[in-house]
Amino acid sequence: MTGPLKGVIGAGVLVVALIALFCAAILLVFVFAGIGVIVLGFFVFVGMILAGLAFPFLLPLLIPLVILWGFVAITRRTSTS
Repeated sequence: MTGPLKGVIGAGVLVVALIALFCAAILLVFVFAGIGVIVLGFFVFVGMILAGLAFPFLLPLLIPLVILWGFVAITRRTSTS
């Protein structure tokens, strides 16, 4: 493109591209944070299963922990909705 508006159009395109990249970055922050929470929960669940298999004598300690975990999950679900 040639002419006196070449610089203005180039700057406008640059501003639009920067805004689009900023919006995409914000979206990716929320997506990766959500995926991280899901992965962390999966690791905790697998860790509890492996602890139960590796140390069966600790099962009397794991059962109240699971009950407490369920109680906290139920109370958090009812308080947020």
